Amino acid sequence: MGLSFQEAANRIEIFGPNQFNVGHNPSILRIFLEQLDNYTSKVLLGLAGLSIFLGKTANALMGSGVLLANTALGVAQEYRAEKSLKMLGKLTPAKSNVIREAKAYNIPTENLVPGDIITLSAGDRVPADACILQSASLWIDEASLTGESLPVFKQADVSGNSGTVFMGTKAVQGSARAVVIYTGQHTEMGAIARSIDRKNYYCKSPVYRRIDEVGHTLVNCGLLVSGLAFAAGLFHRQRLDDIIVNATSLAVSVIPDGLIPFITLTMALGSMRLARQGVLVREMPAVDALGCINVLCADKTGTLTQNKMEVQKLACPGEKIRGLDEIKPESYALKNLFRCAVLCNNARVVQDRKGRWQTTGDSTEAALLVAAARLGQTAHNGEFQRIKELPFTPLSRQMIVTCEDEYGRQWDFIKGAPEVILPNCQWLEDEKGNLNGLQDAQRDDFKKQAEHLSQEGLRVLAFAYSAVGSNSPEAWIFLGSIGIKDPLRSGAKEAVSVLKHAHVKTLMLSGDHKGTALATAKQLGIVDLQSSLPAVVTGEDIEKFSDVEMRKALGVYSVYARMTPRQKLRLVSALKASGRIVAMMGDGVNDAPSVREAHVGIAVGLKSEEVTKKIAPVVFARDDLGKLPVAIREGRTVYDNIRKCMRYSLTTNLGDGIVIIWSALLGRAIPILPQQLLWIDFTSDPAIFWLLANDKPHQGVMHRIPRKTHENILGQGLGRRITTRSLILGLSAIAVDGWSKKQSHNLGLSRTLTMATLTLGRMLHLVDCRHLGKAFGKPAPNPKLAYMGVWMLAPILAAIYIPWLQPIFQTVPLAWSHWQAAIAGSAAGFLADNVINIAADGKWKTVGV
Repeated sequence: MGLSFQEAANRIEIFGPNQFNVGHNPSILRIFLEQLDNYTSKVLLGLAGLSIFLGKTANALMGSGVLLANTALGVAQEYRAEKSLKMLGKLTPAKSNVIREAKAYNIPTENLVPGDIITLSAGDRVPADACILQSASLWIDEASLTGESLPVFKQADVSGNSGTVFMGTKAVQGSARAVVIYTGQHTEMGAIARSIDRKNYYCKSPVYRRIDEVGHTLVNCGLLVSGLAFAAGLFHRQRLDDIIVNATSLAVSVIPDGLIPFITLTMALGSMRLARQGVLVREMPAVDALGCINVLCADKTGTLTQNKMEVQKLACPGEKIRGLDEIKPESYALKNLFRCAVLCNNARVVQDRKGRWQTTGDSTEAALLVAAARLGQTAHNGEFQRIKELPFTPLSRQMIVTCEDEYGRQWDFIKGAPEVILPNCQWLEDEKGNLNGLQDAQRDDFKKQAEHLSQEGLRVLAFAYSAVGSNSPEAWIFLGSIGIKDPLRSGAKEAVSVLKHAHVKTLMLSGDHKGTALATAKQLGIVDLQSSLPAVVTGEDIEKFSDVEMRKALGVYSVYARMTPRQKLRLVSALKASGRIVAMMGDGVNDAPSVREAHVGIAVGLKSEEVTKKIAPVVFARDDLGKLPVAIREGRTVYDNIRKCMRYSLTTNLGDGIVIIWSALLGRAIPILPQQLLWIDFTSDPAIFWLLANDKPHQGVMHRIPRKTHENILGQGLGRRITTRSLILGLSAIAVDGWSKKQSHNLGLSRTLTMATLTLGRMLHLVDCRHLGKAFGKPAPNPKLAYMGVWMLAPILAAIYIPWLQPIFQTVPLAWSHWQAAIAGSAAGFLADNVINIAADGKWKTVGV
């Protein structure tokens, strides 16, 4: 029986080794160059070159440093994507039991070929896709592949998946002999590996496109100003080399080359804040993308639930349905019920030093043992010796074990589906051990109790026992029912509620039966109980949908049951194609392709598969879904703060440019010197960007409609605000400069006064920058604004009044009357801008971003 080693060697030449080999890994250099192939990187490189040409080495180093840092992050991201494929190999055993030439061998798993005969027993990982030849009570845990929370019964069957075992799944009970049909890339696990290959990966974060838009805008503004300066120089017949240097200098000064680094800083600070909450962001652009999502696809088992079966409720004869914590351990009926649950069981449970339960075997049976141990009902195995077992099968839907007690008497202990057990029970046992006939009305009550538990999404098991020798199943004594369920993950229900108010729709993707998935969805609030629309659809139904039907289904169904990895991937792709911004949360290998495909992939929980963690840009380090709304709020806040930084930077730079270009067009002396302007920027901009990047969320940020990814980052009136404020800021400084020249005809005094006016204008504009318009809500209080005003003004006062700094910046001391003019010019500009904003706000839609 089995292949010969020679035949196996021939087949491995044809089919290849039983391992993954997806695509060709590109070199680090190629990945590095790919990361630089975008508009923003080219802009930064150009600015760095211009800065070096003009002697601004510090600016060049800053721009180049940030560019290299961003590129290194991208290279690391691609490297992790490649490394994630290798994680799949850990789901297969290093060696496998195979029969070749009629003998049993233990060979390296990679040497398996189609046609090999393998053997499986409880605890074994399946090494390849195989068709079962014979089995004995074989149950396979397929949660990592399909997401189904309960083990699946397998037997020799050529029709459907019940006769097939898949690579990476685990045998939890029984044994089998199977023939390998697919290996390596041709297995179901291989299909998952191909779907997460880097060639299928595209940068999906909206912030990349938005930063490119910023880059285009900044360069266009710089070129426009530079062109005007060049034309003005020609008109006033200045020297050509002076014209070129002045025009280039003006372009570099107008283009805020420090803005993009601070956009990166804003996202980094958001990542740090999330890290303190237990949300690890592996790719910084994902912070921004979190704020855009309007659809959340969430795996059920292990993500919304704990993937850990627990006894939730039970019903003993003569008692109402009670929770496990509500019952009395000393109850006679309870002792009988759990005695049967412990004896009719093949799982094993031990408690470690920290008091945690460590289980092996079927998860449902393990849950029964844990509940019995919590109630002190664990000593029955010492009183009874098992003689034989009739295992549970989908056909019989019951398990019977025959045990002998210490007196030599034999008993049958039975567990199974209530609809199978109850019709065969004729007796009840009272608290004194006396038997009473089971009346039809009582049987109906027990059926209703079981149905009630089922409607709550519980897996219900009924229990009975009888003395061996009665020769009649109708002699069974009914003991009660126990409801078992995979409990919800901490914070899951609350998170779904918050997301609903934040206009984020939650979809449940499950490998479980549609009834189980629907019950869980109702408990979470995913399904609207008042809606008349159908709530649940299966993966089998989706397979039959055309593309048009698929698009229609996206707006109808909230629960997708019996979903395979391929079907999950198709659903996420369809959501993206419809224009939705999708986040996918999962924990298993079966979730990996859709986690990678989504705009934002999220790996949830400490027990997430490593391959999913490596792929996901966002990883929840704690088993608490309550952090999901926190992450989305942070994403929206980061985008708001980026807009605030942009408003301040573009306004002040354009305002400075207006002051300079005004004098250039008229052929007059520049009203502010480059070193004075650089001193203002150097002493204030970094601190201001830091303040705005750390600004707190606006009120009502989680009640907005998520912004669309194609939305202009300067939209919602921000571009108009920047334009009007920069004009007012520049014109205010020009007016004060003109007044000063008329009063004193002192160029040094006029330039010093212009420097003071621009500084005061920036201080007032900082207050404006925290307000993004009605649609964004009122900003939270920020007491640090007062300190920032002192920080901005102190260096300017030092440059004006400290004698040894005056020659460096060519400043002169200002009198109080000069300060009055500077304050009046800045305040007038501030008031005028706010009047314009109040008048214009009513014309802008107050929808969320």
